[in-house]
Amino acid sequence: MLEVFKGNPGGEITITSGNGEFIMGKEYLVFVSLNPATQKPVTSSCSGSHAIENADQDSDISWLRSYRTAPLTASIFGKVSWGYPVNEMDSVSEKVPSVTVNIAGEKSPTASITTGQSYTFKNLAPGSYTLTAVVPEGFTALATDTESFGYPEKNSITRTVAAKGCSEIDWWIRYDFHIKGTVTDSEGNPVSEALIGLLRPSQNRTGFEIVASQTTDNDGRYDFAKAPPGNFWVAIHYLGPNNNDPHPPVYYPAGDTSYSAKLIHLGPSASTENINLVQTAALHSVSLHVHVVNPDGSPVIQAHVIASDPLTPTQAISAIADEAGNADITLYEGREYRLIASTSGNHEPACAGPVKFIAKEGLPLGTLTLDKSWIQCRTLQKAR
Repeated sequence: MLEVFKGNPGGEITITSGNGEFIMGKEYLVFVSLNPATQKPVTSSCSGSHAIENADQDSDISWLRSYRTAPLTASIFGKVSWGYPVNEMDSVSEKVPSVTVNIAGEKSPTASITTGQSYTFKNLAPGSYTLTAVVPEGFTALATDTESFGYPEKNSITRTVAAKGCSEIDWWIRYDFHIKGTVTDSEGNPVSEALIGLLRPSQNRTGFEIVASQTTDNDGRYDFAKAPPGNFWVAIHYLGPNNNDPHPPVYYPAGDTSYSAKLIHLGPSASTENINLVQTAALHSVSLHVHVVNPDGSPVIQAHVIASDPLTPTQAISAIADEAGNADITLYEGREYRLIASTSGNHEPACAGPVKFIAKEGLPLGTLTLDKSWIQCRTLQKAR
């Protein structure tokens, strides 16, 4: 122990680390609270435990050394960033105009800052304060509630600070534009809990990337808020038919069923409404038989049979062959598939296919013979 800054007397505490946080020979400042849910470190920056490079230049140590004689005031600080704290939307590297953070309580100062900068309200009387981020029209603020470890979407947040204490409130700024519409069935009735995706062209592979997803409400409505500018597809059942959702994808405009559909352009200053889609009838599942053999005609035991739908590249259906090389795979009638079969291990050739077909009841897929490498099969299967 180099220095001890005592708080309220308590029981003995053992500090351990099993993940490399503490390195032999390095110096650390460590905060300990008997009740982490209610007690916060009383540091000048609320940074908490951390390694020390130079004790005489560390702001937290300086604060603690003068803590007993420090004034009975508090501080609230934070930063404003451009983006979103969870991975629902990708951040856009664009500067947002200046943001004003207002505080109301015992004192009501105002801080005007730009994104990427920090703010601090010092010398606050102990008590409850409400902070509000004021952003330009067309943007919205998201308060990061570090005390409850959540991300409530609101531009105001209330925080209570104690004497000699501090609290951190960060803000994330996003566009406040929307892509929204409704989903109905063929008779015009709203469809609730329909999976709907905001998609964009893939940068690295054929198909699409999922920007955001949600399900429709009881009235069949959806709203993709805070969407960044760009070109998007909107589609329902975009993952393709499966056991839980046997409907085919439908892209906007209503009736399009692939990602060759029209892209929706969202600029930096407008929202897009009435992006409405009509859900088609559920598909009928069919079971198709496949026989997989080695080049010498012997069966491939536990061969992997994989069928991919070119219109839903993120979804694949698979089956495992038995000891006789036979497998039954369940697909959806009327959908186009590319099917490959492969064996595990270092055997070459390791793959057969792809076989391209439209699924229908009783379709004979015949015998697939391993004649390619795994990479060759996968490359051909992904080709449009």
